Amino acid sequence: MQQRHKQRLVGAVVVIALAVIFLPMLLRGPVEHRSLDVPVEVPPRPAAETVTRTEPRPGDAPPPVLDRIPVPDSAPEQAQEAPQADDAVPAPDIPAAEDVPSRPPAEGRAYAVQVGSFRSRDNAIALRDRLRNAGYPAYVEETQSGESSTVYRLRVGPVAEREEARALSARLADQENLEGIIVSNP
Repeated sequence: MQQRHKQRLVGAVVVIALAVIFLPMLLRGPVEHRSLDVPVEVPPRPAAETVTRTEPRPGDAPPPVLDRIPVPDSAPEQAQEAPQADDAVPAPDIPAAEDVPSRPPAEGRAYAVQVGSFRSRDNAIALRDRLRNAGYPAYVEETQSGESSTVYRLRVGPVAEREEARALSARLADQENLEGIIVSNP
């Protein structure tokens, strides 16, 4: 067979295949789209859950604790050492008046950014002092974890609005390379 006859034969097969596929669709007319109506009931929105702060129960897993933090070279050597077991632990630090924002919290709520949880009070104090020197209102909160374990939570704030706490957390991440979580401040 000649090349010309082969091309015509292939062309005819293609035209016939297209006619077989599309002609029935054209002759049937528009296709009816059926829709299925199913009644759906949406339950009412549940009431907002309130979260209350409770003391840990025996058997609860203790919160994750950071053992060490990087301390700048200019910090005194004793700030890097953990206290001995027989050392007395002083009372927790309370933020100074200049550290607390002047605007009152909305509806009695305030927020803080928790940037660390330490077993060593000295490590928490060293980072708190570094943050205060950088202009952040940082404070250390002492809590009991379990029966005999003390944890020192380092927080920055408080601020009146959650959005302010988010902005503070972002600023701490950018400027101080500290990731934090937003917590309600009692």
